[in-house]
Amino acid sequence: MELRGTTQNITKAINKVIKNLNGYKLGDNSEIALELVKEGRERYLIVDKREVVPTLPLGMPTGMSTIEC
Repeated sequence: MELRGTTQNITKAINKVIKNLNGYKLGDNSEIALELVKEGRERYLIVDKREVVPTLPLGMPTGMSTIEC
């Protein structure tokens, strides 16, 4: 995708997209991860679909025992 306009306006638009879509949850237990990569004068917006790993709420036992030394 090629964006036209001033560098400042393009940067604002890209940052807004990253802010709004980074971590956006999809219906198939995954989410979108965005990264802006700069190589020389070119900038690339990398979009990655990642599976969401379920986490336990704080204070929940994990079922793992601890070993004391």
